[in-house]
Amino acid sequence: MIALAQGQSTGRIVRSCSADGVVVSTAHYAVAGGEPGEHYHQHSHLCLVMQGGDIERRGGTSTVRRAGDLHFYHAGESHATLVRERRSATALVEISGVFLKAHGLTESQFADAVGENLNAMCIMLKLQ
Repeated sequence: MIALAQGQSTGRIVRSCSADGVVVSTAHYAVAGGEPGEHYHQHSHLCLVMQGGDIERRGGTSTVRRAGDLHFYHAGESHATLVRERRSATALVEISGVFLKAHGLTESQFADAVGENLNAMCIMLKLQ
């Protein structure tokens, strides 16, 4: 299994900026296939599928992810892309444990706040 440090992706990072334990980036996936298999990110993150899509295995279930879908991942949560559409792109916001602690938040509180905010996708796009 591959461990991805903050700021890393299985795609090609085309834009990235970081501040105070948060990294905002855009990743492009130009060719279907060639996925690295099971992996996890060392920090919790949000992933917005901006273009294309894929089929992902996480927690024993497979999910179709399409453009406009927003997903939260806990730090260390393993997942794998099984099939990816050509020319896919994702927006990622990674949040370090240091950032969460400094703001008195837990991963679960952050995930709940994103899930309850109807504008979360708009905010992700604005960050891009």
